[in-house]
Amino acid sequence: MAAVETLVIDNSLDGAAAGAAFLLKHPDARVFVSSAYSLPSRLANLREWDESIASTAVLGIGCKRSPAELVEAMRQLAFQGVSISWFVAGAGHPEHEAAVRSLCTIKKDETAGTLTDAVLGMLELRDHPRAKLLETIARSGRTDRMTDREAKTVAGIAVASMYRFFQLGDREVYPSAVRKLAGLDGITEDDLAMAKRFNAQGCMAGLDGSSPGVKEVRRLVGLYGPLDSLNVLVLGETGTGKERVARLIHQESRRVSGHFLAVNCSTLSNSDLLDSRLFGYVKGAFTGAVADRAGVIEAADKGTLFLDEIGDMPLETQAKLLRVIEDGSFNRLGSTQELKADVRIVAATNRNLAGMVRDGSFRIDLYYRLRELVIRIPPLRDRLCDLGQIVGTIRRDLAAEHGRRFPDLKAEQYELLRSYAWPGNVRQLKSVLQKAFLLGVDGNLEQAVAEEKEEGIDCLLNLGGGSAIEAAAPAPVYEIPGAAGDGRGGNLPTLHEIQRRYAMTALEACGGNLTRTARALDISVNTLKKLRRENQEGQ
Repeated sequence: MAAVETLVIDNSLDGAAAGAAFLLKHPDARVFVSSAYSLPSRLANLREWDESIASTAVLGIGCKRSPAELVEAMRQLAFQGVSISWFVAGAGHPEHEAAVRSLCTIKKDETAGTLTDAVLGMLELRDHPRAKLLETIARSGRTDRMTDREAKTVAGIAVASMYRFFQLGDREVYPSAVRKLAGLDGITEDDLAMAKRFNAQGCMAGLDGSSPGVKEVRRLVGLYGPLDSLNVLVLGETGTGKERVARLIHQESRRVSGHFLAVNCSTLSNSDLLDSRLFGYVKGAFTGAVADRAGVIEAADKGTLFLDEIGDMPLETQAKLLRVIEDGSFNRLGSTQELKADVRIVAATNRNLAGMVRDGSFRIDLYYRLRELVIRIPPLRDRLCDLGQIVGTIRRDLAAEHGRRFPDLKAEQYELLRSYAWPGNVRQLKSVLQKAFLLGVDGNLEQAVAEEKEEGIDCLLNLGGGSAIEAAAPAPVYEIPGAAGDGRGGNLPTLHEIQRRYAMTALEACGGNLTRTARALDISVNTLKKLRRENQEGQ
């Protein structure tokens, strides 16, 4: 079996161009991708892809893990007979380089302006016909700064492929683009279409991480996106990123040139407000309607409409939405004129719609039309292995927003984050990290996490079924006469009475908040109001 050469690059244009430069000398090398955070695990698992791998070149990637972790990963590769080269430009990574110097060959050019320039120089390729193009791409860093048409085209394909690789889990597209940067493979119509879609919509941030749950979400987004005649139901707890997934679905669909519009049904729970937002209205339809106005369904024609918190949509509006889904027809409020729209619905909820169908608060026909395709987003507590990438994204976003640099977290600080279940998921994590980073991580992160635990928000967020009330308060215990086998049983409370008592206990535990309690019990607000009224009348 022939020995296999590999190279490992990151997701920057300089990294892609440097990878292409390496391929000019080693055209049969296989391309792998890694972040600075995941570099040790990428190296440690490299031979799982192919046991015949004999050498690997790491191009410029730093390491955000401890030197000991990088040493262990390289030691495993060396023990398996794999030779390692580490190409470095500029100052490099002194602490990690010193730790692994005996395990790999470090090739360093401290004067090189880019990693691509360093690789071209060390491989004696600066006179290669492709070298100037690659250096142009590496120096620019962004496609909008490029004036060379060929460089702009091939770099645009590389950027679009980076996006698909990291946000959609397409494992082949980015390595393939690096080969095209090197001129080893030709550019296809599909490549140009991919770049055009990316330019039209931009980079949609998806779910960070590489856990099995996140990989499955990415797989389904890539599979469901092009099936744009079918609606999608996105399920997940509060703060898991349901709108991000909806935007990715739109990005992957043939509707990408159309609008993506979002409506949060819970903020417009009054049916008239929600109807006017969705379907539009004509002048005089109600007080304040001084002119005709199109709704979001009309505006989203040939595009995608994201309906968040679909479980809060009133029954009257559900019937109207079902009509839109079935034949595309609707009426503006106050008008008898029938209008048409071709809209794909992506709906999301953190509620149990099947339970709502059972208690009559959600239409069964609409339920089945919405769940033609289903994506379930795992909660953060089930993918804590993704914390490194999630925290890295939050840290970079905060740095860009505030114009400051923030240090990465230490190993013990990551362990602190893993000690909490994060009921508010990534949204809650971002809130805690923002406070800690801005005030100083070392002195404030532990306190911020402790405050989250002390507030007991576990009983207020993402509550489902009986476990919700167990988190909020002890379940009520009913002494039932006759239960001990005395044969009487005549004073047993009815099942409805037990339901009412339990609902009142839950309402008290949730501070009297009807919406929160209804979600915890998986019943409608109207049902809860009825139980409360019966309880008041019985007192």
